[in-house]
Amino acid sequence: MKRYLILLSISIILCVETRGQQDPQFSQYMFNSLVINPAYAGYKENLNVNASYRNQWVGVEGAPKTQTLIVDASLAKDRVGLALGIINDKYGLRGKSSGYINYSYKLLMGEKGMLALGLAGGIAQFTYDSDRATYENEQQTDFLNGKYTYMEPEARFGIHYSTDRFFLGLSATNLFSEVFSPANSIRQVVTNRNNHFFLSTGYLFDVNEYLKCKPTILIKEDVKGPTGIDGNLNFLVADKVWIGGSYRYNANLWKKNITNAANGSALVAMVQFVDDTWNIGYSYDYSTSALKSFNSSHEISVGFVLSKNRSMKILNPRYF
Repeated sequence: MKRYLILLSISIILCVETRGQQDPQFSQYMFNSLVINPAYAGYKENLNVNASYRNQWVGVEGAPKTQTLIVDASLAKDRVGLALGIINDKYGLRGKSSGYINYSYKLLMGEKGMLALGLAGGIAQFTYDSDRATYENEQQTDFLNGKYTYMEPEARFGIHYSTDRFFLGLSATNLFSEVFSPANSIRQVVTNRNNHFFLSTGYLFDVNEYLKCKPTILIKEDVKGPTGIDGNLNFLVADKVWIGGSYRYNANLWKKNITNAANGSALVAMVQFVDDTWNIGYSYDYSTSALKSFNSSHEISVGFVLSKNRSMKILNPRYF
């Protein structure tokens, strides 16, 4: 028998205590920052398509499953970036499908620097379906029954500064979350989101002629939940293979009224194969927190260059 009471407990942990499930969690965001920052649109100065699939906590009924599809391009002599992003996220009895148009405008900063300002707008559909639940105790139905759907517009903002060796990004999502009253009964059932903020930075070092090292860090904040901190270290071998890992930790930095802030801590191993016109990556998450019984999370990503910038004699390498 399916034990959806366990599922509901997991869903509560996901939505309240483990940072990252109001906005889907990704382990390979450092290879395509558009999933968290609209200013990244057009950064690679080609027409690109990227897709990913994340299966979190394999074997657990109702565990999160996320699919993304992103197409981005650079226009107007590489001053403008445009991107279309589609995200489908399901967890527990809830789901979210959203589509975004991302716009970025790039400004040259000195000889090597580039500052991009980005905006994204779109619409999201949220669903809640208790009809999919079964119970250990058929008399225990102490949560809302029925199917609900709610739609609302969404907006994002981002800043991304980069050179060929360094990047710094700041972004905010769910900008309309405070505009719509949580008193709306349907919205309260289906979704009650917060603003999310992301600060990321990284640097590329040459170890030797064939090996590069890229440490990065991402700080995730949603004001009400734990602060997420991701430390990443990846090595590029012969410009063909990225190998590395991450440590993800949730911390109560601002002394918020929350418990079990560390739920969601994990070790991540990842590999990505890259070529001039394609890439494919895989990552595996192992939980180190109280949720370690559900320790298998897998993420696969693929990307293709559909059209190269004709003004470039060779494909310009992008390390961030």
